[in-house]
Parts: sequence; structure tokens; C-alpha cells
Amino acid sequence: MQEITSNVVEEAAVSPDILLPDPNTLSHNETYSAIFSEGSLLALTDQPLLCLEAAGHLEAVLSLCAHAERIYLFRREFAEYQRIHQIALNAAEKIVAAANRRLFPTFFRVGFYGLRFGPELDSKEFIYREDPLAKLSEVASRFEVCYSVSLLSE
Repeated sequence: MQEITSNVVEEAAVSPDILLPDPNTLSHNETYSAIFSEGSLLALTDQPLLCLEAAGHLEAVLSLCAHAERIYLFRREFAEYQRIHQIALNAAEKIVAAANRRLFPTFFRVGFYGLRFGPELDSKEFIYREDPLAKLSEVASRFEVCYSVSLLSE
């Protein structure tokens, strides 16, 4: 599992429903097969694959499919292998079809500081996903219009 995510032991150690010893005391050879099993990984792959594909992160879909394919092939579950391989094939075809026209969304971190925004927003930061070609000035003016009306009304 550490091939997929390097901090899998630390993440599991902080999970409230899984009790593990201090991750700093674990050796790299220790495994927790009851927690980190192939079956548990495969059971959790379908939803992330759908979400990654919907978000347009097709390279991540290919990476996750590659791990799942190896496990299904090792287990000789060829119907599941074929299903995952088809998902990877569809993602690869979308990448090739889009070629140089593929645009990724723009993300902005917006912070609200001060009691004028109310105690529920004070010192909070949010990540906003915008259209691929959104400009900072457009997003800033939209927030300014939105919050200037609410702040002036007080």
C-alpha cells in the first residue's frame, strides 16, 4: 500500500476507528493485513475512479487503474481486470482525443479575516474551483460585489 500513498501507516494511525501503535515505532517490514489488504483497496477503488474521471483527472485514473489491474491479474479475477482495464482505456482515449485542447480548472484560495464577515467566517479559508480560464480580477470583483452588499447593509 505504501506504493500508492507513502503515508498510509500515519493516516491509518490517526483514524479513530483503527487502533495502531505509534507510526514512528513501526518498521517498514510490518504489515497490517487486516487493515491494508488487497480486498479492502479494491473495494475502495470504484468511487474514487468515478470522481477522478468526472473531475477530469484522467492521469490519476490511469495510475489507480494500474494498481488495481495488477491486483486483479494476480488474483486471476479476469472479469474485474477487464472492467478496470476498460476504465483505463476510456481515460487514455479521452486524453488522446483532447490532445492540446485540454484545460484544467483554476483554483483560488479565499480567506475571510475580521468580524465584519461574521464569526462563522472569521479566520476561515476556502478553496474555490473556477472555470479553466478564470482570471483573479474576475473572481475578486465577484466576491467584492457579493460581500460589499452584505457588509454595507450592516
